[in-house]
Amino acid sequence: MIGIFDDSASMPRNPKKHRRLDDDPPDGEGADPGRGTAAPSVPSYKDFLVQNSTHLLSESDEIMDEEEIPMEEGDVVRSEVDGMIAIDFSDRIISLAEKSFEQTVVVKLLRRRIGYTTLRNKIYELWKPSQPIKLMDIDNDYFFVSFRTKSDYQRILSQGPWTVFGHYFNVQPWTPLFSTSTAYPSQVMA
Repeated sequence: MIGIFDDSASMPRNPKKHRRLDDDPPDGEGADPGRGTAAPSVPSYKDFLVQNSTHLLSESDEIMDEEEIPMEEGDVVRSEVDGMIAIDFSDRIISLAEKSFEQTVVVKLLRRRIGYTTLRNKIYELWKPSQPIKLMDIDNDYFFVSFRTKSDYQRILSQGPWTVFGHYFNVQPWTPLFSTSTAYPSQVMA
């Protein structure tokens, strides 16, 4: 039996194992890049998807890129009407703005509210778009979903009906006459 006055008991004990910087880590992942020898770079999952996503597009698909609308003289006219600032846009600017919405749908989850992040995750889970989407939260629980490819846009409109959390997920093409003032959509696509 070892007593309390034994010499081995008076030595400090350190249960942690220490590794020298010269040694490779136990997982075998290689050395620290700051010490001269770097481990081989493994592409991330995102890089893999982005690199391999271009072959998923059909030949007729054109990726719609975001571009700045070039402004010309007279495109935007500012004025004051009854003490309120009024901004008028030229027909050219209006047509360019409408063109940027040509692959956009208006969505609303009926009889239930849904947050932006939850909806974004559900859209990617349900629709599995070939390219990233743009989601925009607008008034009265409506959302705009813009697609970069025509095939994604047409597939979403032609398939369905869609349900999220057991509630009908209304999807309709965007039109210039769309208004968020109504609590429920006036147009339902089946």
